[in-house]
Amino acid sequence: MNIITIFLFLPSTHKLSKNIHNNLATYQYYGYDVLKYNISLYLPLNSDFLKGTATIDIKAEQDLDTIKFNLSALSCEGVKVNGNTRNFLYDDSLIKIPYPAITNETLSIEISYNGHPEAGYYFLDSDNEKEITGYTITEPSDSRYWFPCYDHPSDKALLEMHIEVPKNFTVASNGILKGKAWTDSTVIFHWEESYPISTYLISITAAPYIEIDTFYISITGDTIDISYYLYEDDVDAGLNTYKHLFNMLEFFETSFCPYPFKKYGMSEVNNFQAAGMEHQTITTLSNRVIERNWEDVVAHELAHQWWGDMVTLQDWPDIWLNEGFATYSEALFEEHFYGREYFQEIMSARKKSYFNDNIGSIYNPLQLFSWGTVYCKGSWVLHMLRGITKDSIFFDILHTYAERYRYKNATTEDFKNVVEDIYGKDMDWFFDEWIYGKNHPVYDTAITKKQDSIILTIKQIQSQDNIFKMPIEILIQSQDTSILYTIIDSLQTQTFSFYFPYNVEDVIFDPDSILLKEIEHEGVAEIENCSIKYTNYGVKITLNVSENIKIYDVNGRVVKQYNNVKNTVIKNTELKKGVY
Repeated sequence: MNIITIFLFLPSTHKLSKNIHNNLATYQYYGYDVLKYNISLYLPLNSDFLKGTATIDIKAEQDLDTIKFNLSALSCEGVKVNGNTRNFLYDDSLIKIPYPAITNETLSIEISYNGHPEAGYYFLDSDNEKEITGYTITEPSDSRYWFPCYDHPSDKALLEMHIEVPKNFTVASNGILKGKAWTDSTVIFHWEESYPISTYLISITAAPYIEIDTFYISITGDTIDISYYLYEDDVDAGLNTYKHLFNMLEFFETSFCPYPFKKYGMSEVNNFQAAGMEHQTITTLSNRVIERNWEDVVAHELAHQWWGDMVTLQDWPDIWLNEGFATYSEALFEEHFYGREYFQEIMSARKKSYFNDNIGSIYNPLQLFSWGTVYCKGSWVLHMLRGITKDSIFFDILHTYAERYRYKNATTEDFKNVVEDIYGKDMDWFFDEWIYGKNHPVYDTAITKKQDSIILTIKQIQSQDNIFKMPIEILIQSQDTSILYTIIDSLQTQTFSFYFPYNVEDVIFDPDSILLKEIEHEGVAEIENCSIKYTNYGVKITLNVSENIKIYDVNGRVVKQYNNVKNTVIKNTELKKGVY
């Protein structure tokens, strides 16, 4: 019988993407900058009808002969410019106002409108009158369905809202509540956001909420107003789900920069289209988050106040700057609060989600809200960047990025420039591979012991054409000695030699799980038709005829022997993790 020598490697033994209207409109520049939106809105809250007036202050950035605003599927009742009635054209998606304006001229345009929105604003009826709700969710481009605007994330403006609802309703919105006014049957809530805001982050939720107000003391010493808007039956569950909010705020403040706004609130909506939506200063959360105690969603949406709201993507191809950052920030808090082991479990789960939902590049993705690619791979890109630059520099990068683009828009190239400025090295290769490029490396490794050295051969066997350049840590251990090496792998096949004059107990490839990768270890046999299959419970070896099988460690010692077998399973419990 032949002797079969086989090399083995034994490994150690909910979803946030948005399911929304997803109306990603084509970008058009209209030649002006919106300075402020002042929206007055009446919501009867017995249907999805609304009636409003939007006063929009703009500054011309070039000479104009026509002023354009996005407004879709609503009736436009009239238009005024600087208080004077003007003619207009409206084709059910765009308002065009013939009006000559010169560069740097400021104008105030008032547009009256009404109707039943096809998207953006939703009415949720209920047999339980305490849960009747009107609410908005507009990411990426649905704000135009409930108010006239320049509906693009790059144009951030100030905001004032006057929302009139029946007396028994409470309205939550962006910024600070400036006051309330009553009529015989209604109440008008006056909200004001004094920080620049993109249209997709403008929000209202209206329901017979129980409002719970408290405050948080920032690391700057400033007082941050905290408000929870909950259905009456969910108050206890909501307070339990939110119990670590202050821990999250403190961690994100110390990790990124002080909380960037004057208020943070969370409002509940039954059967919300997403688990949560990071409206500026007032996150909307699904009742599922509260009823199931999804604390990770609370952390994710809070992190967006820095990544998405304070620093906003320039355009939708940069969506990973929002979702990848918030997803990794959520994991960072879990590492801080629950420990490194739990963090590794979270990142491992995200890796599997990406492998199951790999649709290509995280920049300008094929699906804007792909959970596996945009959220999970986006978070792994930041994890790898942290591994390359190390913690001190990585968090300095985040802090600098936050300060440089505070209340502004940023692109992927802007972020890359910050990375290069702080790290001090060219990072084109990293961004080309991981942000603009597709997929990930698949490694096949072979390890042998030769006198006082360990010989490691690494092959990149991914079917795609791209070969990844990456620093890789290799940990070699004996009973008494551990040495961590760092290599740069950049070719389809490379061989590395490590001086290690000790009996080898283990060789660990990427011991801290820094790389987004797959590893495949193929058996090397002296006969054909030897199949090796890795499973959750061990390694299954199948031969075409009965043979003797010997398993060696990297020092050449026989650790297992099987005589006259056609197939066998080596269970995870039979051998220590390592290379054989």
